Amino acid sequence: MRFQLKTDYALRILIYMSEKKNGQIREGNHLKITTSELADNLKISQIYMMKILRDLKDAKIVYSIQGSLGGYSLYKDAEDITVYDVVESVEGKIEIFTCRYGERAQRTQLECPYTCAENCRIYTALEKMEQNVINDLKKLTVADLCGANTGRKQELQVR
Repeated sequence: MRFQLKTDYALRILIYMSEKKNGQIREGNHLKITTSELADNLKISQIYMMKILRDLKDAKIVYSIQGSLGGYSLYKDAEDITVYDVVESVEGKIEIFTCRYGERAQRTQLECPYTCAENCRIYTALEKMEQNVINDLKKLTVADLCGANTGRKQELQVR
């Protein structure tokens, strides 16, 4: 499994917004941030930025302020936005492994050729690994990534 560049950019956008909201980036007193400001500061194409922001908006991670003085702002605090929320909003459901004889078998009438199908060790092991990855992503927040909890960068510890 490999996360897309879109996920990296989404996290960078949210970190920037969080740090600006908490006064760590001093470029004015506004809580709203324009796509041009994000694109300029993060060196991301404004068109691609807007696509990512649309995904984050649809997931209620950010909201938009319409009009000539508009922009984007965090919908909730960085402490309440998990990396899992971000990944799922820009990439969709996280699936590391899908057994071709599992759900697909119901649609295609495939029968598992292996005698251990009911207790498949491969599927069981990979499903457990997938759940561990998801649990770790749910523990890690945007605040953890930018150090907003302590006001300084911190070493991340995912347990």
